Amino acid sequence: MTVSDICEFRVENGITIVRFKKTPKMEDNKAVLVELAANYPQKLRLWDLRDIVIEQSQSELREIAMNSAATFGSPSRVAFVADDDLSFGLLRIFEVFNDQESRQKETRVFRDFQQATDWLLEQ
Repeated sequence: MTVSDICEFRVENGITIVRFKKTPKMEDNKAVLVELAANYPQKLRLWDLRDIVIEQSQSELREIAMNSAATFGSPSRVAFVADDDLSFGLLRIFEVFNDQESRQKETRVFRDFQQATDWLLEQ
């Protein structure tokens, strides 16, 4: 399975939007981070997870946060959007792990896509 089978990338108003089409496995998450870092240098990122349910464990979420911190060293703002309760709750846990791993990255979790976009564009 390729990264394009799992998600799609687009840039709008300086925000890189990553929309997942399928629930990613751990190795998929790593591949998506590599693709994002190599081809989308924007400092504002929005992960759109409304079409999937997150299935990662807490230890896997911590590993993803560590990989993300190692991949993106420069300051950035990252918003996650999930509309189901399970994914939203797991992303809140991920938000804490992310904050622990990287002081240069500001992370927030939202249920509403427009609110996430507005937050990213705030100065």
